[in-house]
Amino acid sequence: EMFKLEKLPSERGIEDFERENEIAEGGKIKITFKGLSDGEYQKDVASSQTAQELKAMLEADKGIDFKSITLTFDGGKAMADPLSLSDLGISGTEATVDVQVS
Repeated sequence: EMFKLEKLPSERGIEDFERENEIAEGGKIKITFKGLSDGEYQKDVASSQTAQELKAMLEADKGIDFKSITLTFDGGKAMADPLSLSDLGISGTEATVDVQVS
């Protein structure tokens, strides 16, 4: 039986590829980060992204030291680094994450 190659993204159309990618990632969530010294910050992320990746993103985008960041959601529930947003039960199209910097 011949192995059938999938079409390349360019052959399928980039929209199809991006849609499939979003489905694989579990979809996009608009996160509103609160508690930052310069106010709220919004970012669209995949529900498969981990708390660790969100911290790295905050470090890159806002210059906050990764090790000093603690993330919580839903009234103070801690976001453990290795867990993804979907692991933590964060779903839907929007969510709020509280940022504490020590």
